[in-house]
Amino acid sequence: MLAAGASRRLGEDKALLEVAGNPLVALVAQRLSAAGCTPIVIVTRAELAFACLGAAPECKVAINKSPQEGRTGSIQVGLLALGEDNGRLPKAVLIVPLDRPGWSMSTLEKVVNSEGCVCPEKDGRGGHPLRISGTEVKAIMAAPSDTSLRQLTKPQRILVEDEFLHLNIDTPEDMVELERWASQSDGLSR
Repeated sequence: MLAAGASRRLGEDKALLEVAGNPLVALVAQRLSAAGCTPIVIVTRAELAFACLGAAPECKVAINKSPQEGRTGSIQVGLLALGEDNGRLPKAVLIVPLDRPGWSMSTLEKVVNSEGCVCPEKDGRGGHPLRISGTEVKAIMAAPSDTSLRQLTKPQRILVEDEFLHLNIDTPEDMVELERWASQSDGLSR
C-alpha cells in the first residue's frame, strides 16, 4: 500500500483521513485482508510510520526516506520489505495506492486471481489495484526511483463497472466523493 506522498494539494495526510469512522489506511488494509492479501506492507514517510502502524497493526510498515523521488521508489521500498522475510523478492504483488481506494471487492478478487500483470479498466482508463508479477518486479527493482510505472509495466486490463474506480483523493472536493463512496456500504462488501 503506497502512502508516502506529501498530500500537498489536500493539505492533510491521506493515510489518516477519517472515512466511515476509521483512518483510510485501516479501511484499505481491512479490505485487502478480507480478500486474503497477506502480508500487507504500508510504504510511508517516517513521520507517519507509527500512526500507520497504530491504525493498521496487522500490517508491516516500511519507510521511504526519499518519497519525493517518485512512486517507483516507494514500490521498491515495499518490494524490499516483502523480501526481508523470506530472503527473495515476491513472485506477484498488488500495488495499491492509498489515495485510489475506489475499487470494489469483486474487482480486487478478479485482479488477485489473475495471472501476470493486470489492472482494472473502466471507461477506457486503467485503474488500481495493479497486480505485477516477476518480470515487472525485476524491472521495477532495476529502474531509477523516479521512473514512471507506466514505462515499466504493460498490464492487461480487466473491464469493470466500479463507479468510484478512478476516485483519486487530492482535493477537498475528492473528500466529498470519498465520503459518498464510503456511505454506499461498509467498505468490505463493495
